[in-house]
Amino acid sequence: EEQQVNLLKHQAMNSLLSPHFIFNSLTSIQNYINTNNGLRASEYLAKFSRLIRMIIEKAAQSNISLFDELSRLTYYLELEKERFKNKFDYEIKLDDSINTNEIFIPNMIIQPFVENCIIHGILPKQEHGKLTISFTKPQKNKLKIIIEDNGIGLIKAKEHSKAGHKSLGTSTIYTILEINSKLSGKKQEVSMTDKSTLDPNDHGTLICIELEL
Repeated sequence: EEQQVNLLKHQAMNSLLSPHFIFNSLTSIQNYINTNNGLRASEYLAKFSRLIRMIIEKAAQSNISLFDELSRLTYYLELEKERFKNKFDYEIKLDDSINTNEIFIPNMIIQPFVENCIIHGILPKQEHGKLTISFTKPQKNKLKIIIEDNGIGLIKAKEHSKAGHKSLGTSTIYTILEINSKLSGKKQEVSMTDKSTLDPNDHGTLICIELEL
């Protein structure tokens, strides 16, 4: 019974994330239409439609293949890059030993962190931004996801945000991973670090998601 309750909570967390993601994407479309011509807006809407279809098709799944997650993430990053007029570049790095069709990860755990890096880290800075997402397998049964940006960092981002504000997406992911760990008995955790605490000359945010497969 406890497992059934936890599973329902897990599914509820996923359903909470999907509308959150769609809302932000719709805002991106609205801004793009207001500032660009019809042809570019149409192209943007076409990408968004493909993205929405992927979200709807996978919404009920607790886990998603890494292949599908990378496809969905690429669509999202392309849309955001267009929306913010190439304010940032992004790179997705994948270890050669990883078969993206064989690895399954919790649904919707990467995008909210990427979104926060863009909105709260990269956009507030004047310089051009860079976002890197790396996937490695330090061990046969472990997947490590590193999300890194050269934005203003967690400390300054918190100073800029409203008092008491907490991202719905990222706080929900902590809950998802916690419940998932209890359900599967496999360790799943995330940590966030301001890069200036590691090197005073560095700046940005470092997010590490570790999943036991």
